[in-house]
Amino acid sequence: ACVRAATRSARALRTGLAEAAPGLAGPLVRLLADPDPGVRAAASAALCNVVLDFSPAKAALLDAGVLPALARLAVSPAPAERLNAAWALQNLAYHATPGLRPRLLGELPWGTAASLAADPDDGRVRVRALNLLQNLFAHASPADCAATAAWGGAGLFEELAWRVREGAAVLAVTTVWPV
Repeated sequence: ACVRAATRSARALRTGLAEAAPGLAGPLVRLLADPDPGVRAAASAALCNVVLDFSPAKAALLDAGVLPALARLAVSPAPAERLNAAWALQNLAYHATPGLRPRLLGELPWGTAASLAADPDDGRVRVRALNLLQNLFAHASPADCAATAAWGGAGLFEELAWRVREGAAVLAVTTVWPV
């Protein structure tokens, strides 16, 4: 909880956590496998900010095995864990380097990403999953876009089309358009 609170400040992420990153990464990743669901939820919530692109802790967390740990949490029966995993994965995918994107695609099965995008319990999980998919394509080279498309196959575009249609239907019902 303290790490999560500290990571809400971009300044703390860039300065104070830079020194703590090597010692923080391993224990934080291990907490993602704690038997207590509250501990897993708190650790995964802290990771949402710690893995941001400008965070000096990002590299240490990747080295400590955060990707496979987040992929495991993404299929958790606990909605809070799925939300935090999707959020952290979304942030990892943002401006992903050419070296990180294939690692992310390798650790996160397409079926898991699709399940997050269709999460039955929490619309916030769906939003984070769709942001993850967007971030995998944003700022990507044509080769990285092709690799992402191959990872998801036809299901990727079907899922995106379904979510766009679903959003359009919600807007049509809830929005009063000016006459």
